[in-house]
Amino acid sequence: MNKDQEAAAHAAADAVLAGRATAYWQVQPKAGENRAELTVTADKPEIAEQPSFFKDVLNGVVGIAKTIWHVPAAQGAIATLVVRAGVPATVVAVLVPIIDALVK
Repeated sequence: MNKDQEAAAHAAADAVLAGRATAYWQVQPKAGENRAELTVTADKPEIAEQPSFFKDVLNGVVGIAKTIWHVPAAQGAIATLVVRAGVPATVVAVLVPIIDALVK
């Protein structure tokens, strides 16, 4: 295959694949065997992430919770509610600094 034939074949392959995939091909001659090896590789198309209503809601709730947590009065109110719900105060006293570190 001469250079003109190779360029024409490459252009034809690009035209067929246009808009569908990106493909690369390479012809390697096999020394002493009077034949060649053809290698074709393709990149799979990138697929954009689909929007998710629940994922957006979760991200919003987490953002709001982080904002509220940074208000010291809210931390105290949340701790009081948790203690009144029946969680021992010592457990709450240990968990509040841990949650504070995770939120930052």
